[in-house]
Amino acid sequence: MDGLFAQGVYIGNFAHNLDARNRVTVPSNWRVVGDEGNFYFGWPDKAGCISVMPPHMLQGLLEKARDLKQQNVATQAALRRFFGKGTQFGCDKQGRILLSEPLLKHAGITKPVVMVGLGLTFQIWNPERYDEADAAFDVADAGAELEFF
Repeated sequence: MDGLFAQGVYIGNFAHNLDARNRVTVPSNWRVVGDEGNFYFGWPDKAGCISVMPPHMLQGLLEKARDLKQQNVATQAALRRFFGKGTQFGCDKQGRILLSEPLLKHAGITKPVVMVGLGLTFQIWNPERYDEADAAFDVADAGAELEFF
């Protein structure tokens, strides 16, 4: 269990604001050793937010990509769509990550953001979009859907 926690566990949601340089602070209990480099991977999520993978998950994706048939046209198209729309970033010394203009535009984020933990990953939302998407949340329904209980 310690291994998972050392890699990052993303639970809860946090309201923050972008600064003038489009940086947002990652909650301190979400930060992991080694997140200072360009090791997080963010991409536009079809739900209208930014999905973010931590360093260990990006490493796993790259290892899987290495094993794919790189000359296959369908594989190239899927990799292009997945990695081509993404952005790498890391935390600075204050725990801020720099979000790209295309990601911010996709998510409709201008200043306020909500960072939402998904356990092993997290999402960054425009607060209004998040409120709409989460309006009908019920923990029992969510647990049943995930087969947690």
